[in-house]
Amino acid sequence: MAAEFNLDNWPIAYIKFSSCEITDESFEEYKRNYLNMLIQCKHKKNKIVVICDLNYTQSMPLNYIMKQSQFNKEVEKFNKEYVTCVCIMCKNKAFKNMLNLYFSMSKPASPFKIFRSNEKANKYIIDKFNIKFDINKLYDKKDVDEDIEEEEEDELNNEDKKLY
Repeated sequence: MAAEFNLDNWPIAYIKFSSCEITDESFEEYKRNYLNMLIQCKHKKNKIVVICDLNYTQSMPLNYIMKQSQFNKEVEKFNKEYVTCVCIMCKNKAFKNMLNLYFSMSKPASPFKIFRSNEKANKYIIDKFNIKFDINKLYDKKDVDEDIEEEEEDELNNEDKKLY
């Protein structure tokens, strides 16, 4: 499977993209799961926050980026209605740059932001949408510890740059 959906913390929807190769079959399964998630929103009459975790994948083949773009157009109305925001978790700088390029050409239906750290994503969700949720609950403790270490390292590197 290319994407695992975790709806245990509703209205927080966690979608983890894996490192396995994307196939037409796995992409269709992802689309079905996403549509089912939107149907749940309609039945429950509420909006969701989508946490899209790309930290376990290196990139996406261009043909699937195009398929994702087409799928986004097909569900745009429903995303506007049922998705409060999308937090994209992505530590890979090259992949993040590719995403920024994609979103500059294809405007998303819901507010979105790309994050390298869970803490910054938590702050964004609270500050912008007044939704209190700790994204760290979605991860293994080991992953959270690594995230904190990387954030501290980034802060140290930024402090070093300020000195020069």
